[in-house]
Amino acid sequence: MKKTKKIMIVSYILILGILSLYINSVLKKEDMETYEKEKSNSEEEYQTKVTLRYFNGSDISEFEIKLKNTDTVEDLLQELRSSKKITYEITRYTYGIEISSVNGTPPTKGYKWAILFNGNDITPNIEDINLVKNGIYELKMIPK
Repeated sequence: MKKTKKIMIVSYILILGILSLYINSVLKKEDMETYEKEKSNSEEEYQTKVTLRYFNGSDISEFEIKLKNTDTVEDLLQELRSSKKITYEITRYTYGIEISSVNGTPPTKGYKWAILFNGNDITPNIEDINLVKNGIYELKMIPK
């Protein structure tokens, strides 16, 4: 019985030692590095002239501005806002952007403010769409 008791004690101590080494190795904390994958910009960057046509009912205002081809349509609007040519308010939703008002004018009932390019409503994605060389963008109210 003494021999069995000694074997049990030694094996118990051995198991405790192995478990403590295992737990220490599992609990070692290393800070995880986070990184953001850089967008590869294979596109050549150059200056381009774009036009925004603003339809406010009966009048049409046209603004020409020079920006980079890597700028977005939202950058175009922000540039026009900073130069005090137009004012606008936008609302960001999970599905995209809506324009709440332009020059203090909210859309009339059944209509919405929209930015059109080649006849297509691009308003929800203006923060992702790059400017097109000599592109003509239209800002006007369209039916919902």
